[in-house]
Amino acid sequence: MSKRSRESLSRTDTIALGSQDGDDAEVIISSDEEARSPSRKRPRTNEVQASPMTYATTTVMRQLDEDGSEAQSVPMVSNMRAASMATRQVLQSGHNNRIKTTPEQKIAREILTLLKHEFLPVEDFSYGKKEASHLWQSKTASRKFRSKLQAMLEASKEALKADPMVLELPSPCYVLGDLHGNYKDLQFFSRSFWQMGVDLSPARFVFLGDYVDRGPHSVETTAYLLALKVLHPDRVFLLRGNHEFAESNGDTNYNPCFKDSCQQVFGPKIGIKMWEALNGVFEWMPIAATIDKKIFCCHGGVPRCVKNFSPSSSSSSSSGVSSPSKKAPPKSPGKKTPEVSLLDTIKGLKRPMTDDSVQGHLEDDQDYLALDLLWADPATPQEEKITKGGWFGPNERGDDVIVFGFNAAKRFFELTGCTHMIRAHQPPTHGIEYCKRASIMTVFSSSHYCGRFNSAAIVLVSEGRIRVATTVTSRSAALTRTSSSIREGDDGEDDDEDEDEDEDADQDDEEVDLDAEEDFDEEVYV
Repeated sequence: MSKRSRESLSRTDTIALGSQDGDDAEVIISSDEEARSPSRKRPRTNEVQASPMTYATTTVMRQLDEDGSEAQSVPMVSNMRAASMATRQVLQSGHNNRIKTTPEQKIAREILTLLKHEFLPVEDFSYGKKEASHLWQSKTASRKFRSKLQAMLEASKEALKADPMVLELPSPCYVLGDLHGNYKDLQFFSRSFWQMGVDLSPARFVFLGDYVDRGPHSVETTAYLLALKVLHPDRVFLLRGNHEFAESNGDTNYNPCFKDSCQQVFGPKIGIKMWEALNGVFEWMPIAATIDKKIFCCHGGVPRCVKNFSPSSSSSSSSGVSSPSKKAPPKSPGKKTPEVSLLDTIKGLKRPMTDDSVQGHLEDDQDYLALDLLWADPATPQEEKITKGGWFGPNERGDDVIVFGFNAAKRFFELTGCTHMIRAHQPPTHGIEYCKRASIMTVFSSSHYCGRFNSAAIVLVSEGRIRVATTVTSRSAALTRTSSSIREGDDGEDDDEDEDEDEDADQDDEEVDLDAEEDFDEEVYV
């Protein structure tokens, strides 16, 4: 293993570069937030995970140069790629002969074909210029794309309607965070992890929302994902983010907002209609998912109503059963109101979900359920001090948005039976960040967000492990001490770094009730 891969790790940092000498050993480091250095090396084993499945996290890196070109791949990432294109052609030929394509799927396939062959990368593209990374090669192709997208709207809505509000998925699953119109990075992940095609991948694909706003290609990014959903409704799952609401993606301060992007692509009049129609599609997106009933996925975080639920017995808690601390009176004499779990409460959220139902006149904690699942952030070490004993506190985003502390996360896991949460909503410097003893993972899949130099990441949940692959730009590799607890809503303005971050983390251990029995290992391949 190279000397570089042995350098110490900070609380919010991951390995900057993978080993280039093919060393395939595992380095085990503590997943505690205060982990500083790798520990002993140990050989790999192929032991089957015991039941019930428990998860550890793995981080691998893939180099992405400043100009957007791919550098030499880390061995494990190369191995994660699918089979050769020749193999795909043979398999696809038989696949197509067995399955009949519906008219809606034919339209979706045509959209993907147009994007692949007519919406091509710009030469000499630079992320820092905030310019388009791809351009249509002809007006005819662009016009055909617009027509096909309009024709696919209803099929997209129906595909999303068929999904429950809380998806229950088995592993393996790829999980991606915010994209924000970054079509270039989306295609980078496509080439790297499902180049053979979604239909021939053994994994499912979970996207955590925020597909639009701020990036140059919100319309094309949305079209690509909706086309995948129509083609592969049992493989591709699109969760809703806080930007999949008209009130957010119509805000011109996002520069460009989704409304502006639609008008730019479709023209002023048709653009407004398409923006409204696409928001009508967004209203049917699920709000959360579970993987193997152990990993909870959403865009935001822990809802404040967990304080209204009391953990059931240990046997019930492991299956995700919980009951409200205050039971409603029975509807009729002699009948008891059945206990309702937190997951069942989330599943009971109504669709179509509009702006008013999320940010309207909210009275009690349970009314904030959708808002928190879309907007809440994990508390930083400094913010833990204002969370009233590790529960909840005000968020610098303003309005009714909250941050959640360690005890809130712990209660959430007790109520749901999950052990980890994978969420998005914030751009860590290296595309991934672990907190609350690595039980909360933040993944962001759009690099160079708002002119920054953050990396993009993708998560693979498989075989009892949570693996993370992340791009590394030359600038982000140098920023190994940059704080990654950035609020997404600051439009790229620099935040002041906390010089006493390490000291605050140590103080946080004394102030927050950490469960000594919880032990999450982070495995880093270098």
